[in-house]
Amino acid sequence: MLLQMAIWAIFFSFGFVYFNKKSPVLAAIWTLSDMGLATTSFVLAYRYDKKIAYHYLPLLAWTTFASTLAGYQALKNPDALLKTRALLT
Repeated sequence: MLLQMAIWAIFFSFGFVYFNKKSPVLAAIWTLSDMGLATTSFVLAYRYDKKIAYHYLPLLAWTTFASTLAGYQALKNPDALLKTRALLT
């Protein structure tokens, strides 16, 4: 239950971090954290009940894909909140 609470907290705060604060670096950290939580949820559920674990696969697939995009965004764009320049130009 704690993992789900953390996943939902990240989900609801992502828009604020990325759009309001204009921080692609924090957005990438949020997305990678979400992927880590989804992976942990899948592994723990798989040990308990494989059928339940398969319900985590869409979240795991999405957060894995989204992490690659978020990482690219963090590397290619300046961060207004952290005042960093784009690392890849």
